[in-house]
Amino acid sequence: MEKYMYLIHGKIFKNSVFHILMELLKETLRILRSYGVKPSRRLSQNFVVDKHLLETIISYASPSISDDVLDVGAGLGTLTARLAEKAGKVIAVEIDKRLVKVLRDRFKHYGNVEVIHGDFLNLDVKASIIVGNIPYHISTPILFKILNMRFKRAVLTLQKEVAERLIAKPGSKDYGRLTVSTNIRANIEIIDTYPPESFYPPPEVFHSLVLLTPKDKIEVNLELLDNLLIKLFSQRNRIAKTVLRKTLINDFGLDKGMESFKAIVESIPENKRVYQLTIDEIISICNRLKQ
Repeated sequence: MEKYMYLIHGKIFKNSVFHILMELLKETLRILRSYGVKPSRRLSQNFVVDKHLLETIISYASPSISDDVLDVGAGLGTLTARLAEKAGKVIAVEIDKRLVKVLRDRFKHYGNVEVIHGDFLNLDVKASIIVGNIPYHISTPILFKILNMRFKRAVLTLQKEVAERLIAKPGSKDYGRLTVSTNIRANIEIIDTYPPESFYPPPEVFHSLVLLTPKDKIEVNLELLDNLLIKLFSQRNRIAKTVLRKTLINDFGLDKGMESFKAIVESIPENKRVYQLTIDEIISICNRLKQ
């Protein structure tokens, strides 16, 4: 087979990739042109044009007629339309009013699609399944919001580096508050990783598809955990004992003479830094604080 290179809007595509993407890419470009919409860099708009990625999202989301599915950042409705074929209801949330117009036109005759114009972070919405192509610049607050919702599973497209933070090991540069909070609340599976050409316009980085499944039992007070994690990881490179002593006194009202104070501080090795604390050690600190 002859090898060709295609130039589309300043991006070069190899022959094999081009033909896989062409169908959805054409559809995406047609919709954008017909509405006079230019993707917003400020909103990190990169629309999925990879059929395999869409099919994988649907497969792992596995919606049924009894499910309400929340599509975070529904964009042009490419995924929304496929979800609507299987789900009882799809709630399509979109912050860009230009794309809300597209969605409302596209789904005006669908009885099971609700389009909401708004910022997901400021909305109170409920669904059993959550999907979304999550913008990098707000991925952390969106993940924290999702983790505090009640759901069966979430299938999310994240920048690869964000996905790597979810599964990072203690002591690594990627390990932090998001790692601990997510692992305590949910089981994490990195399903696959996709190149920039899977999106239009192509971003500069790879993306990973992630499955989050809530854990059946969480053996820690989550409000206490979240407060502790904020205090600890704001000083992630400092000696853990030093940070803990100040945090326990200033933020949790403990006294140096209290048994719980002594037990918590003495349980941590002398030279261990905050970013080296294991999830089990952090859970233990929380549970001792609650006593």
